[in-house]
Amino acid sequence: MLMRVATKRGGGAIPKFGFSKVVARVLALFLFLSLSVVAQVITFTNKAVTFTTLEGSVYSSVNLVKADPNGITWRSGASGGRVAYNAA
Repeated sequence: MLMRVATKRGGGAIPKFGFSKVVARVLALFLFLSLSVVAQVITFTNKAVTFTTLEGSVYSSVNLVKADPNGITWRSGASGGRVAYNAA
């Protein structure tokens, strides 16, 4: 809520915002942004797949561990690795 507070010098009124509302809005924005970042990591369970990278390498019967905005992490027995989405 916007309130007007008169100054002592007799000048115009200074708008005053409720401090608690500003803090609540900042916290709500922070919570929204942090949840949207967390939601972009996907965890797989028991997903055995075969895929080919952009360079033509074929990975067959590997288990996908997780995916994030930068690539996919895979595992096959004792070995594993990470494949980026782009060919950098």
